[in-house]
Amino acid sequence: MTQQLGERPASAEHTSKTEPQQRPSFLRRLYIKGKWWFRWAVARSQKSVNDVLANRFFTVGLLWSLVIVGNLLLVPNIGSLLVIGTVAAGVVRSGLNPFTTIITFVVAIYVIPARFAFLGSSLSMMIGLGATCLWLFHRMANGSIKSERSHRMDRWFLIFLVAKLLTYINAQLHFRPDNLVANADRQIIVFVAFAGIGLYVAEVAKDPRIMQRLVNLLVAGGAFMAVTAILEQQTGLDIGSMLRPPGFTVGGRTDGEGVLLAPERFGVRRAFGSASGPLEFTTMILAALPLAIHRAVYGRNLRERRFGIIMSFIIIVGLPMSVSRTSVVGLLFALILIGLGLKSPERRRLAAGFGVTALFLLVTFSAVSSAFVQLTTSFVSDSDSSTALQVDGRTRDYEIVGSLFIDRPILGTGLASNDPSQPRLVAGRRVRSLFLDNQYLTEIVVGGVVSLGALIGIQAAGIRAARRARRIAADPRDRNLAYSVSASIMIMALTFGFFDALSFRSTTGLFFVLLGLAGALEANVLSLKPEAVQERLGRLETVGSPQQPAPAS
Repeated sequence: MTQQLGERPASAEHTSKTEPQQRPSFLRRLYIKGKWWFRWAVARSQKSVNDVLANRFFTVGLLWSLVIVGNLLLVPNIGSLLVIGTVAAGVVRSGLNPFTTIITFVVAIYVIPARFAFLGSSLSMMIGLGATCLWLFHRMANGSIKSERSHRMDRWFLIFLVAKLLTYINAQLHFRPDNLVANADRQIIVFVAFAGIGLYVAEVAKDPRIMQRLVNLLVAGGAFMAVTAILEQQTGLDIGSMLRPPGFTVGGRTDGEGVLLAPERFGVRRAFGSASGPLEFTTMILAALPLAIHRAVYGRNLRERRFGIIMSFIIIVGLPMSVSRTSVVGLLFALILIGLGLKSPERRRLAAGFGVTALFLLVTFSAVSSAFVQLTTSFVSDSDSSTALQVDGRTRDYEIVGSLFIDRPILGTGLASNDPSQPRLVAGRRVRSLFLDNQYLTEIVVGGVVSLGALIGIQAAGIRAARRARRIAADPRDRNLAYSVSASIMIMALTFGFFDALSFRSTTGLFFVLLGLAGALEANVLSLKPEAVQERLGRLETVGSPQQPAPAS
């Protein structure tokens, strides 16, 4: 018979069965066994490390234990390597999750005091520059993350940066001392870094899980800062100096050991914990208050609602520790905004909770409560002479600001050109110092109409983005989240009128994080599908036309 195609001959089959197999050499077998044991050991080690680091509290405890050990042993370089190694382990464990960058940034602005610098720069600025690079690489490689709708915050971040770049170029075109040139270089890098973190948050927070975790992280950060202020006020210790990571250098208004020179008011020490000043502390925790109350009222489960209640209580208790006028005005403004976003039963519960918290303050912190009451009454009486002096000093600055604005109304005097330590000639008279405790006046002086318009424009864009997301959202929880983000931005916009907020790293970083969160909310309303978004947009944009009944599902 003819042999079929592909069929082996009988002789070949017989030969293959009888042919002895060649055994690998000793070295080959040793290599195979060694490779197998190495892979097994690596897999077991990775599993053990992941099991240990899966506990977040253990990870945080390990990190700060290494920080304390590094400080006690006075080996900052080794301590820095330990800290970097611990953070790297967390990054590897999370699989290079984009949220890791946001976590590190929020920890840097809320936990690590801005008075400490790493490698000559603030840690938040270095993380912001890294986030800027990550955002650029991601957009060049993959384009924008797909979402249900687009947002307009990206263009406003770029408009803000262009305005700052114009004021920077304007500053470099005029002869200035070397210290002002260095300040301008530093500030333009800071704005690039923090605008980059805003772009990064607006991109990665489109993921609903990352958005919810970011809100919880901001709430926890505000409560942590409030706790440090409470401990500082009650113990008399500078808690912020104890939070110095190894390898960080000391700067700012501190002595050689990093102890901040804290002022007093009404015989009470003004505590501000991990912040670098009372006004920065007030702004940071007030901006977190609407988000905390949102969690307390609209938490997804009982555990999340309890978390919001506890964090709100801590923030309100810690607020008077700064003994600041801004805290009085800001708290009143925040409660009004939060109340407007709640329904009647929720407002009553908010009022009851605030009453219980105020009673706790009066009973537990009598000295701080007395100073806070005197500070409140000083707005309508002459009991505090410093109030009249401060108001008089600020109104005197308005005349100087007006003269500087008339001289250069478009681009101002240039970025970082306002040096309070150097005397200057304004309106024909010599001004020895010009302290502008007002971010809007500072923008008028250093950037003119261009810089002021960019700042107000990006604030309005963030508020509009969050409120537009609120109008479109179908779920009450999502609507209140969008409203709370807009309230936080409005609170920061208010406090900008009381101090030069963008000169502080923490307030600048939080401001851009909230703007990025507003952009992410507008881009991806959590509870809606694309067709539902289009349906609600059509209804909202039809002004005056009768609404058609929704089709039956």
